[in-house]
Amino acid sequence: MSTDYQMPFYLLFVGFGLFLWLIGTAASCKPIRIDLIFRAPWIGYSLLVGLLQLVHLLWPINRPASQAIIVGMTSCAVGVLMVGTFRKKETLKGAGTGMVVIAVLAVISFAVFYPVFNTCTKAMCHYDLGLYYLKLLRWTEGFPIVRGLVNVQEHLAFNQSAFLVTALVDSLVPNRWGIFLIGGFLPWLGLTLSLFALFRIAAFKIRNTEG
Repeated sequence: MSTDYQMPFYLLFVGFGLFLWLIGTAASCKPIRIDLIFRAPWIGYSLLVGLLQLVHLLWPINRPASQAIIVGMTSCAVGVLMVGTFRKKETLKGAGTGMVVIAVLAVISFAVFYPVFNTCTKAMCHYDLGLYYLKLLRWTEGFPIVRGLVNVQEHLAFNQSAFLVTALVDSLVPNRWGIFLIGGFLPWLGLTLSLFALFRIAAFKIRNTEG
């Protein structure tokens, strides 16, 4: 894929990651701390998958449904954080540390993004893609769960969570980018958080050595 898409993809990766972090942090019902950076996105992803599975029982995962899910989950999360977990003193006290954490995360996530981008946007050479991936995405975006769909083609009976999340993103972005975004997002998120954890361990050891 052209390098012209690198920055839009990076911004979409970051935006989706922040969305999952917001949902996971609100679900944790705890004051915002650095350790939530590692857990919250995965909690948010699990909650998103669970909601999509329920929604897909009654509605297709199309643009209106996806917009409602994003807006609804974001609004609920912001409401929960404003009511229960934002504490002004703690927020102000940790503002300086928080800015450093955000800066380090941004640098690491940007460095990790390029190899992930190059991997997830290579030419589509897997036969599964045309066999059922794209078909199942179109069914998911066009209809709720269809009983008996397995009788049309057995692969279309795979009600896998990955396809639900891909359909959500695919319905919101142009040019059917969803399959590329989700294919790269989870590895990018995992590598970013792993490298950030290593950075924290190294910084902690250096600080203790100097002390």
